[in-house]
Amino acid sequence: IINSMPVLLGGALIGMYSEKVKPSFFLNTPYVLCPLLYAFRLWKSSRSLPPAKGDSRQKSTVLSMIDIVLCLGLGLCVCINFLRGFAGLGSNSHYFRLYANEVEPYLFSPTKFSTVQVLLNLFYQVPAGVAAVYALRVAGCTWLIDLSCVMAGAAIQGQLSYMVSSLHYLTPEEFRVPDASLAIFWSVNLLLLLVPHALLARCLLAPRFFAKTANRTE
Repeated sequence: IINSMPVLLGGALIGMYSEKVKPSFFLNTPYVLCPLLYAFRLWKSSRSLPPAKGDSRQKSTVLSMIDIVLCLGLGLCVCINFLRGFAGLGSNSHYFRLYANEVEPYLFSPTKFSTVQVLLNLFYQVPAGVAAVYALRVAGCTWLIDLSCVMAGAAIQGQLSYMVSSLHYLTPEEFRVPDASLAIFWSVNLLLLLVPHALLARCLLAPRFFAKTANRTE
């Protein structure tokens, strides 16, 4: 809901349907505020993760390799979200326009739902991805477990909606993904979908690295 409602409200207000917005439209506002308030409340609550003692936070070779792969994946996601964000804003840079025109013309859709979605990714998924890379390298960042849940939830809702809309037969043909670019489109969007879930799985299956030391219990 935290991801879907801003896209729905923002796209409706600035896109081609903005002239049809009625006062009842703002009845959706509680669906944005309530999840945010609950998220802040959850964020402030203490996580029941036992404090680490001695070398209990030491990574195995396999786990270290997994974290390196995750850091690379998160780095790629940050770059892709940066690229799509500025392409969605209508940047005149050759590279941004080339990507939007050849791979994801849905970014130019007059409904503006795609624009709001890539801006959410730019302003929230990018800093979250950078923070996640830091937490994978520095022990004791308990907050990454909660952050990875939010990232994964936003990714699956946002990416599935975006991919379906980009390919749906009701989307005007000029905004659909060209057949020649389908491989790139699927690679980029599946990466944005799967990396946050891989991060969540890593945090839940091997959380000891993120525990505070015994003398710094929460």
